[in-house]
Amino acid sequence: MKYFIALLVLVYACAPKSPSLEAQRAQVMKVHDDSMAEMGKIRSYVKKLEEKAKSSSDSTEILNIISELESAEEGMMLWMQDYKEPAEDKLESFYTSEKIKIQKVADAIYKSIENAQKHIDN
Repeated sequence: MKYFIALLVLVYACAPKSPSLEAQRAQVMKVHDDSMAEMGKIRSYVKKLEEKAKSSSDSTEILNIISELESAEEGMMLWMQDYKEPAEDKLESFYTSEKIKIQKVADAIYKSIENAQKHIDN
């Protein structure tokens, strides 16, 4: 009987997360993955803007856009560094919180890229 209980505990501990939790995790990871796909643009735009700043009369504005791009990139790096899944009983609130956090990071990434594109196209 002791072994049966131990086996039940082991099976329960190793059981997959509920579909709802998996869906929440998938939503968080989707936002992350889509945003990460834009990191190459950030690096590319920083380089283009640095070149443009060397010969531009509005270099202060360009440097501000570069700073915005780098800040958005740093936001992603910090989010990834801080992302640590807790025990299963805390996952629901964790995923809810992380979705909000990663969405803010994604919004900053997309906004900074949009601003950079506008300035590069002019």
